[in-house]
Amino acid sequence: MEVGENVGENVGENVGENVGENVEENVEENVEENVEENVEENLTLIQREVLKKIMQNKRVSQRELSEYIGVTPTHIYRIIFELRKRGIIRRIGPDKGGHWEIIKKQNWGGK
Repeated sequence: MEVGENVGENVGENVGENVGENVEENVEENVEENVEENVEENLTLIQREVLKKIMQNKRVSQRELSEYIGVTPTHIYRIIFELRKRGIIRRIGPDKGGHWEIIKKQNWGGK
């Protein structure tokens, strides 16, 4: 009977480990996919335009962005604030002489 008990225990342990690993992998994949989809879907047209311009010129100023997109500098400030808050972009260096970095590169039309 010991052999049967050992086999049963080993099978139970292996199945439990494999199920746990598979569930964890699937959850991680699904969470990453959903986060990426939500970031893409929740970007406004103006946010996408700002990101496209930053990709073209990482040293672009907020004033240049406002002139290019045709909105006020205050509006650009709010857009930049939101993109930074969401972890999509960040500023490297000082206001003068620094540059923008896109942290989350998504398929939002900014190729």
